[in-house]
Amino acid sequence: PLMDYFNLTTEDIIICHDDMDLEIGHLRLRQKGSAGGHNGIKSIISHVGTEKFKRVRVGIDHPQKMSVVDWVLSRFTKEQEAKLDDGLTRAVAALDDWIENDDFMNTMNRFN
Repeated sequence: PLMDYFNLTTEDIIICHDDMDLEIGHLRLRQKGSAGGHNGIKSIISHVGTEKFKRVRVGIDHPQKMSVVDWVLSRFTKEQEAKLDDGLTRAVAALDDWIENDDFMNTMNRFN
């Protein structure tokens, strides 16, 4: 509905989300891909009807000795927060770069 309201296509959007397959604070930019078990991404794919949309994946690491649900809902340690803050700062810089230059491939090359 929001994409329809603003007359957007998947070329016009970028999704930023957490990723347990990346170390905490690490970034990975992609132009397309599967949900990889991420329920939020599954929902977006279902609504837009394609896996072809830009993403900024921000690492939150794999859970150690707790369930995935407990891990993603738990608080970060101070050390984890610092790493995540650095990653989010880089994610914002990547978004700024893409908006300014309108060349996602170049942005991917710079930030991956």
